[in-house]
Amino acid sequence: MDTVYLLEFEISKTETKAEVGDKFTNLYAGKGVISQIIPDELRPISVNSNKPIDMVYNPFGVFSRMNYGQIIHGSISKTIDHFDEIIRNDETDDIKGLMNYLNTHIISYLDSSKDYTNKVQQELIDRLDDPKIKNNFVENVKNNNLYIYGKDFGEIDVNRLSQNLTRKPTEPVRIKKETLEYMRDKLKCTFDFTISDDMICQDIFCVPVYMTKLYKLTNKTMNARDFGPVESLTGQPTKGRAKQGGSKLGQMEIETIIAHGCENALREFMTVKSDDNEEKRELTKQIINNGNYEMVSSGVSNGKTKQIVNVLIKFLKE
Repeated sequence: MDTVYLLEFEISKTETKAEVGDKFTNLYAGKGVISQIIPDELRPISVNSNKPIDMVYNPFGVFSRMNYGQIIHGSISKTIDHFDEIIRNDETDDIKGLMNYLNTHIISYLDSSKDYTNKVQQELIDRLDDPKIKNNFVENVKNNNLYIYGKDFGEIDVNRLSQNLTRKPTEPVRIKKETLEYMRDKLKCTFDFTISDDMICQDIFCVPVYMTKLYKLTNKTMNARDFGPVESLTGQPTKGRAKQGGSKLGQMEIETIIAHGCENALREFMTVKSDDNEEKRELTKQIINNGNYEMVSSGVSNGKTKQIVNVLIKFLKE
C-alpha cells in the first residue's frame, strides 16, 4: 500500500524596519550590510525616471565575489520594467507582439542554446491567441510583475543584448545639496567645505533589482568593533598582525563555541581578545588583579564593553 504524506505550510509575512547592520542580498548572492540610512526626502534621484534611489552599492563587491550575473540582470531590468508598465497600464492589446519582441531581442541573447527562448515561445507566446490565457498572463503581470529569467552559466551575447535594450542601465543621478550637507555633518568631516548646489553624477549604473533582507538581523546578532585600521576599498577590518589587524569572529563561530559549552572562551573573544584595544587593557588589568571576569561592573568609561557583555549574557541565556 502506498503512503501519501500531506505537508501543510503556513507562510507568514512580517514587516521589519531596516536598521544599520542588517544584511540584504539579491538573486545572485550579492550580499551587503547597511552602513548608513538617510531620510527618505534626502535620497538621490535618478534623473531620467525622476525616481528616488533606495540603495547605493559598493561596486567592488561584484568583482570580489565574481557574480557578474547581477550586472546582466540589472542591464535588462529597465527594459523589462518598461514593458511591464505597458502591460500593467493596458497601453496595448498586442501582448503577443510585445512578448515576441522581448523573446527575439532580449531573451534569445541570454542563452546561446535557445532552450529558454524556445520554451517561452511554445509555452506562452504561441498560446496568447487564447483570450483566457492572455487575460491570465496580463493579470499575473499586474499582480507579480513581468519577470525574465537569465539562465545560470549560460553563454550570453552581451554586445547584441546591449544593442537591443530600449532603456539603458546607466543614467545621471542627482544628489541633493541637502543630502551632501547631511552626510558631511553625519560623517563629522574634519575639513570644512561649502556646498553651493546639487551634484549631478553622470553614467551611474542605476537599475531596479529584486532584493530581500536576510533573516539574521542586526538586532539579533552580536558585534564587537573598534575604530581600528580598515581596508580602503571594502571598509572591512584589515587582516594580519603586521597590519594591526585581526581575525573575524562571525556569528556561526559564536554559535559553535556556545554549542561546545565554551562560554568563558567566548567572553574572552568578545572582550579581552577583541579589537577593542582601549577597553581590553582595562579588562586584562582587572583579570590580573582580581582573577575573574567582572566585566558588567568594570566601570569602563564609555560603557561599550558593558553593553557588549550584557548582550552576550542575554544571548547565552536564550
